[in-house]
Amino acid sequence: MTGAVRGVLAGVLLVLSGFVVLFSWTGLNEVTSPESFPGIRDNHAPIVVIMLGIGLLPPAAALWLVRRLGRAGRAMALCGAVAVLALTAPIVSDVAPMLHCWEADGIAQQPDGSYKCYDRSWF
Repeated sequence: MTGAVRGVLAGVLLVLSGFVVLFSWTGLNEVTSPESFPGIRDNHAPIVVIMLGIGLLPPAAALWLVRRLGRAGRAMALCGAVAVLALTAPIVSDVAPMLHCWEADGIAQQPDGSYKCYDRSWF
């Protein structure tokens, strides 16, 4: 595989990864905005964590693809991977407090910012 093909493929992987990470953020939109969406919401935290894990695989593959390229190609791929990680950081900080509700069906943000778990089989 030529260097140009490796570079283009690495760029496509990084863009795809950015879309997956941004799409995972939409699963938290309702829960993290209780003023816009009050009440018990569906618990999408496990799905978001899985999507973040999937979204971090393409940057690793992109960095592996460009290992034989010149310094400029490796630097661009590294900048793209760091940008994807920068997109991931606020999502991780939003989903981390919800992880104790992993098996719950519903979740609601309390006034103090914590999250309460609800099992919808009880109501």
